[in-house]
Amino acid sequence: MAYFPMFIEINQKKCLIVGGGKVALRKAQVMSDFGAAVYVIAPIIIQEIKALADVTYYEIEIQLQDIKDYDIVIAATDDKILDHSISVFCKEKKIPINSVDNIEDCSFIFPAYIKQKDVVAAFSSGGKSPVISQYLKEEMQKNMPCFIGDIADCIGNIRGDVKTRACIELRKDIYKNILETGIKLHCVPDMTEIEDIIERTINNATIK
Repeated sequence: MAYFPMFIEINQKKCLIVGGGKVALRKAQVMSDFGAAVYVIAPIIIQEIKALADVTYYEIEIQLQDIKDYDIVIAATDDKILDHSISVFCKEKKIPINSVDNIEDCSFIFPAYIKQKDVVAAFSSGGKSPVISQYLKEEMQKNMPCFIGDIADCIGNIRGDVKTRACIELRKDIYKNILETGIKLHCVPDMTEIEDIIERTINNATIK
């Protein structure tokens, strides 16, 4: 089954990870990277998780009722029966659940992804072949400019100004020209170059 690639904001959303091992560590790092408020619950938690600055942890046995107040849940224990019970509970409560290595118990899955600031490219094989997802990620990394996240920030910063100066049709051309200029220069255009791009794009449209 193909999964719909819906990007959602999880900044400060309460994410519970049940499990305290290496897999839980990786999931905690990913969720923290996207701004979630991460909580880890397990009887034994490895030191690497405890050392994560943005993670709250509790070395206790999970109780299903503890889950109800979280926005996202990841089941990453070595106990498949427990993971399944967590999945059933989450689905009943309409809480998004990822059960590691058990696609049937997931309501969402983790893609292979590339992240540069707010620019994210993600790849999924519907859980069938992580090798394919990883291959696509590695191929994309070869071609993605290392400054693409900075260009996105730059365009985001000028959107208000461009909106007041250009119609909807021209805005797309302006942003595209800024991107193409950045790729050609191998860096983010400076404000003088950006102003020239905006004026040139508007003037060319007026002449036409």
